[in-house]
Amino acid sequence: MSNSPLSISARYFDGRSTQEYAVSLSIENGCVKLRGDGILRDEALTALEISERTRYGSRRISFAEGAYVEAFDRTAFDQLLAAAAIGESQVVRWQQSWSLTLAALVLTIFTLTVGYIWGLPWFAKGVVVVLPDTTQHSIGHTALQSLEGDFFEESKLPHTRQEDLRNRFNAAVQRSLGDQAPAYTLIFKKSKIGPNAFALPGGFIVMTDELVKLAKEDNAILGVLAHELGHVQHQHSLRNLVSASVVGVVAFMIWGDASSFVASIPTVLLQTRYSREFETEADTFALDFLRRAQIPPAAMAHMFRALQKSSGENAIPELLRTHPATEERIRRFESPDP
Repeated sequence: MSNSPLSISARYFDGRSTQEYAVSLSIENGCVKLRGDGILRDEALTALEISERTRYGSRRISFAEGAYVEAFDRTAFDQLLAAAAIGESQVVRWQQSWSLTLAALVLTIFTLTVGYIWGLPWFAKGVVVVLPDTTQHSIGHTALQSLEGDFFEESKLPHTRQEDLRNRFNAAVQRSLGDQAPAYTLIFKKSKIGPNAFALPGGFIVMTDELVKLAKEDNAILGVLAHELGHVQHQHSLRNLVSASVVGVVAFMIWGDASSFVASIPTVLLQTRYSREFETEADTFALDFLRRAQIPPAAMAHMFRALQKSSGENAIPELLRTHPATEERIRRFESPDP
């Protein structure tokens, strides 16, 4: 019986051209040997890279300078490695198991789901607690500037009307919260997306001219502003931004190219839907605010009804509509119970 080492047919590429060379490939004494027409090459196995085994496709041994030898007979290649006592890693063997692959997929989905539902909100809340006020203000100011032009332009409300609403809201804040009020800046803008109001990081509260005009009474405007101040108090927009950023980073790690997400941050802040928890928290804040400020909470319900009558449920601003249903929220503000 011959004791000559096992040899298989392969193709060699020198890494400098597309020319391929038919060679025989063998492994002997820790050395890869190639023999063919004009090809005589011996290289230490420790200096080479062997491709992982897959269910389909060729197997390859790559050399340091870019050359490689390729074998399409995967069974013969496996036998060659086995004869040279070169085993597959545990990870590669796991990859070949459908049951283990499926288990890994289920575990990954479970981990991502748990992380998204519970871990991500916890992480976002922790981040905003330690984020300096100056940084939050800078984020909100930059986002506001980015939204200018595409979504908003300078308010057309008379300055006297703007100042009157600011003074009314400031007085309500003082009656309701006193020195415990979060820092905020009320800004009026003419909207290209209809009646709306929203809060940005850093305490920026934006109310559109269209929403002011839609309100039948100033108390309804104060109710909307109280709701947005609730988002400021609990830093909802910043927590949403942190969560969206984490999702963007994970997406970048999986698919690459984070530039498109970074460019969309201002729009994310404007169009993101608060969770049911955030909306309920802001509603609770507004309800308590209005009662402390001696403003009838039903005024907020009137605003919801005006929005419904104006253009239907689907046209209610994103940051006012979202999760609990509008009728549910109306009943809450109309309820006489404290």
